[in-house]
Amino acid sequence: MNDIHEAVREAVLAHVRATVPTARRNNLADAGTLGAEELFASVLDTSPSLTDEAMSPYTQFWRQSVIVAVAAAGVDDVSTRSSLNAALVGIAAAIHADPTLGGLVQALQVRPPEETQETEVLGGENTAAKLMPILVDYETGGNAMEALP
Repeated sequence: MNDIHEAVREAVLAHVRATVPTARRNNLADAGTLGAEELFASVLDTSPSLTDEAMSPYTQFWRQSVIVAVAAAGVDDVSTRSSLNAALVGIAAAIHADPTLGGLVQALQVRPPEETQETEVLGGENTAAKLMPILVDYETGGNAMEALP
C-alpha cells in the first residue's frame, strides 16, 4: 500500500469482509458462476477527486466514491433478494460502526444501493447484484513545493 487512496480502498474492503469474508478487489465479472445460496462482494477500483487545497499547512482534500459490488444467488428469486439485501445491510452496518475507517478519513456516507444489469455474468437463473457507493472524504498533507508542476 503506497498511498492514502489505496489505504482507503483497503479499509473499506476490510469492513466488507466482516459480512462477506471472501470479498476481494476486482470487478463483478470476476465472480464467476455463483452457486445456490452464495454471496460475492468486490470493492471496485475508483479514482479520488481533489476537492480543495490549503497552503498553510499544505493540505489536499479528497473525495472518493468507493463502489462495493455485491452479488447473490439463491434457490429462487425471493431467497436471492433476501440474501442480497441482508448482505447490503450487514456491509452498511459494518462501515457505519467505524465512520472514520480507523481514523483514516474525516467522513463517509453510505449511499443507497443501485441496481446493476451485470447479473448475466454470474450465471444461473436466480442471481441479483447491486452496487453500493460509499462517499469518503479525507485529506493528505505534505510539502507544498512537491505539489507544484
